[in-house]
Amino acid sequence: MSDVSRAKLTITESLSLIKSNPATAIPISIAIVAVVLNTVIGGLYGVFDKWGAQGIVWAVVAVLLLSLILALILLSLARERPKIKKIKSPLLSRSLLIEWSYDGTDKNTVGFNIKIKSLSGKFAGEKLFDVPPRMNFFNFENIINKNENIYGKLSITVEAKGESLFFKRNSDPIEVEIYNSSIQRIKETKKLRIGVHADPAEHFFCYYGRVDSADSKANLTEWQGFDIDLCRLIAKELSHDNDICVNEDNCNIEIVPLFYSWPEVIYAPNNFDVDFSVASITISKQRENEFNIMFSSPYANAGLGVVFNKKHNDYSGLEEISVASLAGKKIGVHQGTTSSALLNLLNSTDRFNGRFSAIAAESNPKLSSMLLNNEVDFVVYDYVRAFSLADDFHRVKRLNIDDEVINILGDNYDEFLDGYGVAISQINNDLKEKIDNIIKLKEKYIEDILNDRIKSKYITMV
Repeated sequence: MSDVSRAKLTITESLSLIKSNPATAIPISIAIVAVVLNTVIGGLYGVFDKWGAQGIVWAVVAVLLLSLILALILLSLARERPKIKKIKSPLLSRSLLIEWSYDGTDKNTVGFNIKIKSLSGKFAGEKLFDVPPRMNFFNFENIINKNENIYGKLSITVEAKGESLFFKRNSDPIEVEIYNSSIQRIKETKKLRIGVHADPAEHFFCYYGRVDSADSKANLTEWQGFDIDLCRLIAKELSHDNDICVNEDNCNIEIVPLFYSWPEVIYAPNNFDVDFSVASITISKQRENEFNIMFSSPYANAGLGVVFNKKHNDYSGLEEISVASLAGKKIGVHQGTTSSALLNLLNSTDRFNGRFSAIAAESNPKLSSMLLNNEVDFVVYDYVRAFSLADDFHRVKRLNIDDEVINILGDNYDEFLDGYGVAISQINNDLKEKIDNIIKLKEKYIEDILNDRIKSKYITMV
């Protein structure tokens, strides 16, 4: 390697170090100047021999100019640069907020530019947007709505504007993935991000486990269960949707399950991390308001069930168990569920006046433990999900919401009879419409899938 090449490499490495750590600017600058002077002094002898004193003058002028330019560059690099706050990605939003910090001495007067570059080829070059002085944030809402191509994978840089070219300081670029709606995200990525919730012992609605295979060597594990069956059906139908797969042969939408605890899975669509959540969530206006979501049309009838120990309570000859028969008993409920809300509401009425002793559990294993240890007399749960608690000693019957209870509930009655729905963000009206159409079109198919799973797993538990 030549001396010139080594010098270029040394300067390049030094500039990179100063850019990442401005505090090193002064010592590195001194070192670079020393190297440059040593090289220049050695070269002056050759200049004098060839061009004489006039050559020396021109050489000195050139060195001074180069030194000035180098000093300006080093000074620019040594100055503080904007630092963009981390943004989660991929993101579903129409109002992306970019925030950054800047600690330069001119922070009260400096302005900024936002530079956006498409990493997926939606537009060429960079789009530049001006930010007023003293404003360390930028809301993308207006530009995203006006510029339809600003979505997908983007590189974003914040530039602090100085009075000259040398005093513009760029932040390190960040990469984000942003879409206006789930339909746009699914169309671009061919992936359906779904929120799921699972109790490992249940092995019915949603669980992660080994896939049964005729191949003895296969050892695959993945998300399974009725919830996953429904999501795969939705993905399959969306693969044939002209709004999502435009003029594409063999279009295939892949599902990407993301696990959430309860009740975070209900709120997940409103965080825009997922396109929707499926977790046998009973439809209710209260949940729509609390979690700021919408529900699809019901894809399965819910209703409530009662789990009981057949040795202590013989209800085998009954089709249903009345609400009144639970009064004065210890009742296990899953926290944050419809059954918990029902008992709390009934306890507040003059008719029952606190006669239901509800004990909340945070998971199915805890409910099962409460039953096995006789800590509760009954467990009230969604009828289908209640079967996950049934075994050789425990059985399931429907809870009968009789006329007396209906009159007590009044306008709240529908809250406890609605079916399971897909939870969707309120910005995804188009996706809700498509899912509603799929549920209507495949109603019988979905019902058969659910009934087959109940019969194959729980036929002896009623």
